[in-house]
Amino acid sequence: MTYVAGVDSSTQSVKVVVCDAETGAVVRTGRAPHPDGTE
Repeated sequence: MTYVAGVDSSTQSVKVVVCDAETGAVVRTGRAPHPDGTE
């Protein structure tokens, strides 16, 4: 199985979506805020 990941780093957080490359099914998602004081 091959996976692909999409990453979105915005001003307040980072979001990641991992999908199966063959089926397009979402395998996992995640989100984490940037630490305080970072811009």
